[in-house]
Amino acid sequence: MSRFVIIAHAAEFSPPVNGVGFVKFEPFNPILREEFEATKLAEVKAKLDKTGHRLRASAESFVATVVHIRNSGRKPAGFDKARLRIEHEAQKPALQEVTA
Repeated sequence: MSRFVIIAHAAEFSPPVNGVGFVKFEPFNPILREEFEATKLAEVKAKLDKTGHRLRASAESFVATVVHIRNSGRKPAGFDKARLRIEHEAQKPALQEVTA
């Protein structure tokens, strides 16, 4: 079995400029760092989805990525080509008009 880690950081999303949006996040002090073991790519994707659902419930914007831990075993087939990253922008509450 290979070991992996899911690292999630708080993020800020900027409005798209010429169709390209930008993400700014602090690379230090992750909001989540979770290690796990898996043998198949489907197991890695399932764990990332489960963690993503849990993080979305916190109503924060975040970026989460899966990383293979070096010398922990072979990576599953297709791991390097798979998109194992979640970018989630939390919805900001709408401003309410105050009528006097």
